[in-house]
Amino acid sequence: MRKVFKEMPVLVALSCELKHASDYKALEIVGVPVLITRGQDGIARAFLNVCRHRGAHVAEPGHGNQTRFACPYHGWTYDQRGSLIGVTDESKFGQVDVSCRNLVELYTREVAGLIFTCLTPGRAFDIEMFLGEMLDELASYRLETWSLVSQNIVEGPNWKVAVDGYIEFYHIASLHRDSLASMVTNNVMACDQFGGYPFGPHQRIAAPSGDILQLLDKPAAEWSTGDALLDVKFVFPNNSFAITSGNALSPAGGMLSQVFPGAVPETSITIQNHIYQHVPTIDTERKALDEAIERFKYVVREEDYRGGQQIQLGMNTDANATFLFGRNEVGPQNFHTALDYFLSDLSGLSE
Repeated sequence: MRKVFKEMPVLVALSCELKHASDYKALEIVGVPVLITRGQDGIARAFLNVCRHRGAHVAEPGHGNQTRFACPYHGWTYDQRGSLIGVTDESKFGQVDVSCRNLVELYTREVAGLIFTCLTPGRAFDIEMFLGEMLDELASYRLETWSLVSQNIVEGPNWKVAVDGYIEFYHIASLHRDSLASMVTNNVMACDQFGGYPFGPHQRIAAPSGDILQLLDKPAAEWSTGDALLDVKFVFPNNSFAITSGNALSPAGGMLSQVFPGAVPETSITIQNHIYQHVPTIDTERKALDEAIERFKYVVREEDYRGGQQIQLGMNTDANATFLFGRNEVGPQNFHTALDYFLSDLSGLSE
């Protein structure tokens, strides 16, 4: 938890979650309460969501729009920049140097419509170096112009078990036989790595869709981006972008899944962000979008994570001392190679 989630850049919000000045988001990540605000100057900032008096939250988990944050315990108040601006009954409390009691700010960068921070105060990072060419992949979506249509939380198995399922298509024909199998040409996929290491750590996993053969009689010059192709972009360590360019069944958009470790090792919490380039105003189009969202939610909850829970139970037995990843499971191979590296002393992350 320390080396991966507390010392590396972590994606905490989409820019479209804080579209306007005074928007905020509060959440907990691996036991660390975080508050992200959008100031009047348009800058996104992140803080430990911890009052500097007695330590209670200054904002409840969720989203909102406000210019002040008051601790419910004693009423100490902070502004959008984390400055302490009010001490309840200060004349009775005693003299306080408010400049020393501001919210603890976390280093934060907003790029490609995404807000990254580091959960360790005082620790900075180079987001361009961290993402490498994956930054260009993400920037091509122009997510800052999109909208968050829906957000939900799914409880699952250990976060690494959950992540494995997002970065390989080998399981689709079996686990998703009645839901997604017809959309993908089974067990044919390509994997590209992005970042400063041979293993990424970020990846793009792509597979031809079921209608790829229809392009044989269509000139290549007439193909559109995304035609007959499904891909997932994975940002290490826990973010899966399943976004499409749109079709007759669904407008351009999809789901960003953020998989976070749970309170105990056998559990995880996944935030599913359903984001779309345009929010339909026509009833039939909105119905298609809502149906697409429900398909995403159902497939992950009832198929991926139900299967993941079974894997989790299997891990609690002596059936397998190790797991075997085939050459068609390059995504998990790269993921675990990266994870092993960043957990080792070789990575220098603890310096």
